[in-house]
Amino acid sequence: MVNAQTLTPDEALVEYLRDHGLKRLSKRLTESGALDMVVTATPGIKDVLVLGKIRQISDLSPVDSIIVDAPAAGHAITFLSSASGMLDAVTVGAIETQARLVGELLTDGTRSQVVLVTLPEETPVNELVETAYSLEDRVGIKLGPVVVNGILDLPDGLDAAPDGVHADRSTTTSSMRRDLATLEAAAAFRRDRCALQTQQITRLGAELPLPQISLPFVFSPSLRIEDLRAMAASILTQTASFSIGESR
Repeated sequence: MVNAQTLTPDEALVEYLRDHGLKRLSKRLTESGALDMVVTATPGIKDVLVLGKIRQISDLSPVDSIIVDAPAAGHAITFLSSASGMLDAVTVGAIETQARLVGELLTDGTRSQVVLVTLPEETPVNELVETAYSLEDRVGIKLGPVVVNGILDLPDGLDAAPDGVHADRSTTTSSMRRDLATLEAAAAFRRDRCALQTQQITRLGAELPLPQISLPFVFSPSLRIEDLRAMAASILTQTASFSIGESR
């Protein structure tokens, strides 16, 4: 069974206050509209509250795994480094305890790791490599496998330019010739894109030697349930060949 939950800093703070015997205070903050002001008063407190709630779920809930959809690139670094930043500013009290426990969770490779996701393109790969090293240096969190999303494949017959395709053009109409030229251009574009993607995937493996999980490009405006099932099956098949806890 899979359970999903949305976590917000406001809700995390209210629950934190209630759990620590401050139910009346949490109610007054909510009713007065001062809750947002309290949450934003200290830089990084929002992220620590959300991470603290995740730690609580990890400690108390009988679940196999917890998957957190974290912010992208630079925001993820700020999010995951909030606990260490808070410890630099606060040395005692409940907030210090919360930040310390969050930091212990993030730096324990047996309990948490980051799975980075990228596209097989130059700029996304550059950002992922930079983010990976920043997370290791600033947070000390363990890196899991890298997910490479949106990979194109070459259908049968498109792996090379066709030979002799122009031989019978004298017997075709101008409309058919235009259609054929369009198809040839599309096939050439597909081959070029696949070659570029392969180049970037190879570069990613060289610059960041981590296991890779490959997911195909889905030619659909929205993901259908069968698409999700196919990707889930692909992930299970690929991760069976290595330990999910592998890292550099």
